[in-house]
Amino acid sequence: GRALDLILTGRPVMAEEALSMGLINRITPHGESLNEAIKLAETIISFPEKAMLGDRKSAYEQFDLPFEKAIQNELALGMDAILSGQAKAGSELFHRGKKSPK
Repeated sequence: GRALDLILTGRPVMAEEALSMGLINRITPHGESLNEAIKLAETIISFPEKAMLGDRKSAYEQFDLPFEKAIQNELALGMDAILSGQAKAGSELFHRGKKSPK
């Protein structure tokens, strides 16, 4: 319904409404978009690369899969991260209350 509303009316959407619609996932203070984007990028790259990329791939691929296949895909991608050793290193850092070494 919201998509059709925007398509048919072409009306502008303010930040708060865009957030509530899921068109955006955060609002930043005026002039702080770049700083917030850099903080977000730093957070993302602090996670083990294989795990992060596997999670991203799983999220994209699951849309075309039935539930059973999506779960199998998630497991396969997760095992790739586990077998790489990155998951163990990341969990040890988490246990010690630290972030990833990246």
